[in-house]
Amino acid sequence: MDKGYFSGREILACHEDGITTTLPRPETSDNRKKGMYVKADFAYDTETDVYRSPAGEALTHRYTTEEGGLARTDASQQIQRR
Repeated sequence: MDKGYFSGREILACHEDGITTTLPRPETSDNRKKGMYVKADFAYDTETDVYRSPAGEALTHRYTTEEGGLARTDASQQIQRR
């Protein structure tokens, strides 16, 4: 199935046939509609251990917290869509 093109009926059919489905996390922010980037627009660069903006710029690491055994990293950079 393509990202964003699926229905509950298709997912149920896969389940009944023993097929494990993987679905994209829904976009819950309105930021894209506002002309802003969203989390999915950024990529993690394993070689340099930084997140990269859509323009390829490295984001600055701000802090890492742990919640329920999971680490969460916050990085930022002032970026505006053109």
